[in-house]
Amino acid sequence: APVPSSVWASITTFYHNNQHALIREEWQPTTAHTYVNFWEAAVYIIPLPPILKREWHIALQPLVSTWAGGVPIEPTDIYGFRVYTRGAWLLAHVDRE
Repeated sequence: APVPSSVWASITTFYHNNQHALIREEWQPTTAHTYVNFWEAAVYIIPLPPILKREWHIALQPLVSTWAGGVPIEPTDIYGFRVYTRGAWLLAHVDRE
């Protein structure tokens, strides 16, 4: 099912209005769970306010559950919009078990 137009409008409006509010993400080089090559290419995030995280979780959870075959799912986190620059990579991983 498509994302409801009101949710898509909220997502795209937030991005459009905040696309220049980038925060560079960095991790400790000794971190065991480094999934991006931040030391070679900049990776940025546009953080989300908690109210939008809640709204988007509520709106998208049933769609994701349906997409996953009706499996019950629980909200974990929406980090924000990640912006990867040329040469950046993201390893395949699972955020939570």
